[in-house]
Amino acid sequence: MATKRFMQNWDAPGIYRDILVAFLDELKPSANVVKKIVDDMSQRGYQFTYRGLDQHLQKLRRTTTTEPGAASASSTPKAPRTPKTPKAKATPKSGTKRKNVKTEAEDGDGDTNADDICPAAKKMKKEQDESDLSVTNE
Repeated sequence: MATKRFMQNWDAPGIYRDILVAFLDELKPSANVVKKIVDDMSQRGYQFTYRGLDQHLQKLRRTTTTEPGAASASSTPKAPRTPKTPKAKATPKSGTKRKNVKTEAEDGDGDTNADDICPAAKKMKKEQDESDLSVTNE
């Protein structure tokens, strides 16, 4: 029986990147070889430095997978992040609510009281009767 031939699509996305990473993993070029590649690429009209190419190759190694035939990690889309929901404001520490201050226009009677303009910030203590005191004078 004849085996079925596979036709490679050379226009597949990421194929040249995966080939380059495979070459880099197998050949592990030295610094002098990478500098020669930079010189050759500058003669072809590209402008980048040795350090720029070195960083780019490191990024290629990080982002591609090492499994044969697997798609590169950078070609798979990431799931969108869910937006943060605003936090609810905390309730006041004291359990009391402030009274609304009425203005003369809202009150309608025309007379203003000092208590109406500026309510007391603190609660007043209740006065105790002498009968409530348990300590006696001797």
